Amino acid sequence: MKLSVYTTKDTAPASVAFAPTATTVGNQMTLSTASTALIVGDYIVDLSQNEVKKVVYKSDDTNYRLDSAFTVDLTAATVKRVPRNSAKYGMISIAADKGGDISVAGITISSGSSIKLSVSELDRATGSKHVTPVVVDGSTNNATVLVQ
Repeated sequence: MKLSVYTTKDTAPASVAFAPTATTVGNQMTLSTASTALIVGDYIVDLSQNEVKKVVYKSDDTNYRLDSAFTVDLTAATVKRVPRNSAKYGMISIAADKGGDISVAGITISSGSSIKLSVSELDRATGSKHVTPVVVDGSTNNATVLVQ
């Protein structure tokens, strides 16, 4: 279980920096440089579109397939990564309890309200439960996030 106050835009569970830039055409993604860190089951995050996509296939260290396309294809975009092991939680609770509205996946959550997201998938390889990460924008009014 992890309780955090978000003061910037990030994902819940939190993302990590990812060095290569990404270019997508539909659900096909190519990285600017090879990465052995990105594996099937990890998530790619584009904070500018408030979108998270899951890596479903890796043909080599620069070419991948995502579970779906970004709304707007990426062109040498800076993205972040959520390792699949970081998403091994059963629930995410997000509250707008710091005095103002917040944004979750581009949707406004009114001040004093909260939302709860439950497990969305079972990892077939390990049998463990995973939540799909969601973009939380706590940059204007901080958001309280509990992942457990």
